[in-house]
Amino acid sequence: MAATRTDGFSLPQAEAALGRLEDLLTYPQRGRMPCLLLFGSTGMGKSEILNRFAELHASRYDKRAGLTTMPIVMVQDAAATD
Repeated sequence: MAATRTDGFSLPQAEAALGRLEDLLTYPQRGRMPCLLLFGSTGMGKSEILNRFAELHASRYDKRAGLTTMPIVMVQDAAATD
């Protein structure tokens, strides 16, 4: 599950964030689930981490059951322009 930048270097922080996201995905369901805030300056790789996580957990269609399983849903908020 190595997270790499486009220049090919592995980032320990990105791997740690992916690991934490994996932990949240497998967390036992409860009334109040934990969350994770991923923040940083522009160009630090936040979107790259989330895109990689989405690739690792892509939707799957079960033809026999006729159902699509979506382990995660990724939503991107447009930047505010005040």
